[in-house]
Amino acid sequence: MNTHATKTATASALALMMTTAAASADVTPAEVWTDWQAYLIDFGFAVTATEAQNADGLSLTGIVLTQTLPDEGGEMTMSLPELTLKDNGDGTVYVAYPEEMPISIKATGKDALSPSISSTAPPIWT
Repeated sequence: MNTHATKTATASALALMMTTAAASADVTPAEVWTDWQAYLIDFGFAVTATEAQNADGLSLTGIVLTQTLPDEGGEMTMSLPELTLKDNGDGTVYVAYPEEMPISIKATGKDALSPSISSTAPPIWT
């Protein structure tokens, strides 16, 4: 099993979801979500979430990223409870995280680990 590649893809996915600040260049919340999904799919993830359009933007709940691991390594699943992509009204999108955001990672297969990560720090992006 190529654990380096798997760790790199997992870290990339987490980095995308956790470090994206306000997205700019005249985009909508739906466009940001579509771009994120395409990026994650390019890294080999299947992406699912419940989307709800509202007056402020787009709410995403039950976010699940699933990836088949190489060399019969099984499958890795990351779950995030929610994110909100808020339209700033100026062509930018604010990524709002909940006050506490547990991230569950579950792997199946030989030598699988299933860590849980919880972030309780408030979002720092404006």
